Amino acid sequence: MWKQGISLLSMVFLVVSCGSTEGINFQSVTGIVPGDGAGDALSGEFAVNFTYTSNGCAEHSELEIPAQGTTVSLDVSVAQDGGAMTFDKVHVILRGSISFANRFEVGGADLLDVGESVQNVLRMVSLKGSFENPNEFSANGQERLTGSLEEEEVDCTYSFTAEGTRKAQ
Repeated sequence: MWKQGISLLSMVFLVVSCGSTEGINFQSVTGIVPGDGAGDALSGEFAVNFTYTSNGCAEHSELEIPAQGTTVSLDVSVAQDGGAMTFDKVHVILRGSISFANRFEVGGADLLDVGESVQNVLRMVSLKGSFENPNEFSANGQERLTGSLEEEEVDCTYSFTAEGTRKAQ
């Protein structure tokens, strides 16, 4: 466990010190401050369809990224606490902001874990969208993977959309 923590810190240092030309980096996904939203009306469990719209990671099949055009359905927990927003169970825990106009921006990062051949790969996820009403949201997302696969360096990005509907209680 401590080795994974050291690896994550090493990857964070590498990404922060080198920056990114991909539009997504460690600071952009972990430095999102709460917005001016109020209350907790958007909290709940949502059925979410993620559709992969591009896959710049296709040459790295060991990363197990779905092909462009693939739709994956997941149950996602959403928590609103005033202007703070959290999406749980979306690749990583995403934290960020919700505005009074119900627009949100959330992000997060962790080490990718898909087996022994994939180690020291930092996953950074960004999701931006809006709630049309308390029961539905839509968003555009981007994920960047950077690090090493055995002897090979990896720095790739893919995109997806997300459509969520509140689950019946």
